[in-house]
Amino acid sequence: MKITHPGFSKAAVIDTTKKYGEKGQYKLFSSSSFGLKNILVNAKKKNFEVRHDYDLIKVMGKKLPFRFIVTDIPPRHIQPFHTHKSLHEITIVISGEIFYIESNKLSEINTSKSEIKKNGTKLVEGDLVIDDKIKRHTIANFSKKYARMITIQSAKKTGINLVTDWIH
Repeated sequence: MKITHPGFSKAAVIDTTKKYGEKGQYKLFSSSSFGLKNILVNAKKKNFEVRHDYDLIKVMGKKLPFRFIVTDIPPRHIQPFHTHKSLHEITIVISGEIFYIESNKLSEINTSKSEIKKNGTKLVEGDLVIDDKIKRHTIANFSKKYARMITIQSAKKTGINLVTDWIH
């Protein structure tokens, strides 16, 4: 048995007031970063998205071909639409409610929230969605409180970098 603390290898803070790719929109921290706990608490006070990335899972010194991401999605936030070409993705709602949306036409920037919501499927605590095809998708939280989900990604074949298999 191996137990690590804090367990996650990285944490990310996503400033939901900025567009994807805008300077300062995405900040990545090592799990050993000084003051990380306070950084994450303050990020949630600002209604930022917070992710804990468990991607350094190893057995007998070999990195396994999957990763876990625990994401706290702030109220009224829509993640950028994206695809994955080389991985399977399973998302489980841990608390709150989210909408899962697949669309080749909609945009988190140029589409009304009501139109995105209309095209989505509401998921609540315990619901699971499997995204194993190359479909453009996103997750949105239209509620008034944070939602938490865990995403499990696994490579479709060996040698895939799970972290970089994200196409906006």
